[in-house]
Amino acid sequence: MNTDNPLFVTLAVCGTAVILTGIFTKIFPPKKINIFYGHRTRTSMKNQRNWDYAQKHFASELIKAGVLMILFSFFGLVITSTEVYWMVIALIFISIILFYFSWRTDRAVKKFETKNPEI
Repeated sequence: MNTDNPLFVTLAVCGTAVILTGIFTKIFPPKKINIFYGHRTRTSMKNQRNWDYAQKHFASELIKAGVLMILFSFFGLVITSTEVYWMVIALIFISIILFYFSWRTDRAVKKFETKNPEI
């Protein structure tokens, strides 16, 4: 087992941080639309209902993303190489995962908005 592999370390640390961020956001979601904290897209910031839904949904998506990162970090335990390019691979993977789960949230907000039009 090789815990020095940058793939393992990077994905495990970032995955843990993403899970903790998701839990924090679930417990303390941003109450009002702002430019500093929360899932901020044009759709989520359109109105308060979208904002509230997006924050709740994205917190859950962050937890899923973090778990996925940690699961993939175990590949780093079987790879014997300690080359730095594994960290680059891990960072690319993290970017793709976070983009994907953000996209899923935006898609869910659009669906929510369609099903629940403002009166």
